[in-house]
Amino acid sequence: MDDQGRQEITQLWRNLWNGASIRACTNNSAELVCCYAHNNEMKAPTMICGEIDQLHPEAKKCFTKANLCEYCSEEKNHLTRCLECVAQLPEIQGRKCDCIVVLGGFSGRLDHILGDLNALFSTQVHVKIPIYAIDGNNLITILTHEGGKFEILVDPHKTTRKCGLVPLKRPHVTAHGLKWDINNEEMHFGGVISTSNEITSDKVEISTTGPVVFNMELANVC
Repeated sequence: MDDQGRQEITQLWRNLWNGASIRACTNNSAELVCCYAHNNEMKAPTMICGEIDQLHPEAKKCFTKANLCEYCSEEKNHLTRCLECVAQLPEIQGRKCDCIVVLGGFSGRLDHILGDLNALFSTQVHVKIPIYAIDGNNLITILTHEGGKFEILVDPHKTTRKCGLVPLKRPHVTAHGLKWDINNEEMHFGGVISTSNEITSDKVEISTTGPVVFNMELANVC
């Protein structure tokens, strides 16, 4: 979890957090989690990552059993440091977890959003399981550095069907199951990107030669 400044945590977030075997948060978000843990609405984190000396004293008292991962770097943002700590865990390296879900971080200033997108991109190189991010009404994932074929199943009751495909380099992309399908297009900024697209099937099939960001708009479940 990475969400400095958020005042409220939704039921969806609480369900995902409480159901996870590994619950890591940045030092920025630890105080907020502590407030909900006091009310028994959220479980305590298993790991707190970042500049531990800046951790609020109440959060330190609240999470005495959490593994503290000290990671100071002026070159990397909070989410990058947290994801790198998580990526080194044996459960992640051994693929004993199905995926990593990031709660928060993708709202507010554009440069912060781009920094968090870079955190997903750089971490995905080192882990062989998918990484998803949920914030506001967005579900975001990066479809691998190496490219490949992907099948995304869509629940029409949990999404608005609005989606986008945005390249991070210059991949050739084919996508079916969309209102505006993509047929072996070279995608790049200044050329073709796919925004404000719409899912028309219960399954989206994507083939890409390089990394692309895929996002779906969630229905009012957050």
